[in-house]
Amino acid sequence: MIRLTFRLALLALPAAALLAGCNGDETHHASTVVSSTSAGVGGGAGGSGGGEDCAAFGNALQQAVDQAVTQPKGGNALAVVTEQCGTWVGTAGEGHDGVALEPDHLLRVGSVTKTYVAAATLLLVADGAVDLDGTLETWVPGVPNGTTITIRHLLNHTSGVYNYTDITFLQEALADPSRVWTPQELVDIAVQHGADFEPGTDWSYSNTNYILLGMIVEQASGQTVSELMRERLLVAEGLDATFLDGEETLAGDLATGYSQSGNDVTHALNPSAAWAAGSMVATPEDVASWAAALYRGQVLAAPEMEAMLTMVPTGLDGVEYGLGVFGYGPQVLAGHEGIGHGGDIPGFHSIVLYLTDYDAVIVSIVNNDGANPARALANALPIVTAGDP
Repeated sequence: MIRLTFRLALLALPAAALLAGCNGDETHHASTVVSSTSAGVGGGAGGSGGGEDCAAFGNALQQAVDQAVTQPKGGNALAVVTEQCGTWVGTAGEGHDGVALEPDHLLRVGSVTKTYVAAATLLLVADGAVDLDGTLETWVPGVPNGTTITIRHLLNHTSGVYNYTDITFLQEALADPSRVWTPQELVDIAVQHGADFEPGTDWSYSNTNYILLGMIVEQASGQTVSELMRERLLVAEGLDATFLDGEETLAGDLATGYSQSGNDVTHALNPSAAWAAGSMVATPEDVASWAAALYRGQVLAAPEMEAMLTMVPTGLDGVEYGLGVFGYGPQVLAGHEGIGHGGDIPGFHSIVLYLTDYDAVIVSIVNNDGANPARALANALPIVTAGDP
């Protein structure tokens, strides 16, 4: 049994409660599609790559995702990227009622959005348009401690800004899914609560930080967040199945997101309620390709990448946080080390993990609130790490 420490929390997956990702008796086959960027399809990070080795590895991964589906509604998508065998994508379960979840289905990825927004911010830092140690007050006046909160504090959740996605907000937002929220309205919710702590003195995950970063990105670039990300990130990496919902039209089939009781909650929350903190939609292959490009250092220049990977403690054993990225120690990942992010939004839960010693990406996304993406990830982890790094 492999145990991973991840806590599912709406719009964020900061990692805390101990969860098991064990094989179960349930198997819900749907479909498997392989997108290979090198010889063969799929493959262990330590394997020889290509041909029969990669095919066998793909079969093992398909079993891993099949065994992870536990709910009668919804399913699980698993994407794995290795240097030897490129990108493998497999699915199991339902994408819609009575319709198999397919690898080309779009899925909501919640707070994985923060990795894109962090990268966009750091590109503007590299341009000289944003000062990483400049103050929030320069861009968004009126936030408690705004004269001492820096852009870096926002990126690594040490700002002390109250998290607007509290239970009161969520109840209100879920009660009226048609309501469009402005970023300033979301910030105003946080402002009325005051600061949680002095900037830089503690760590607390706050979605407000990334709403503020979205506002800063827009001011510094003169573009919407989606325009900047499409121009500077998505087009550059060939990610044509990735969208910031609410700002862009989704081109593709968005899978149904189910509540644990099987109700359709795909559109239970207006995407404006999450915006730069969690409204991204993508295929599992695009998410895996993004993670591979970002964490392999292909998106940011060395100084910005070094800043992104400079971690601060979170107070959780084996868990740190950089600029839009979690760092996971061996006590969290069954003896391995990795970086990445997770996300939660009604009907969808995701984990994106880059195994640093194996140069491998594992992405697991489920479309049911009663499902746990850590299950398929835990099943896949020993397969991906079977060889020497």
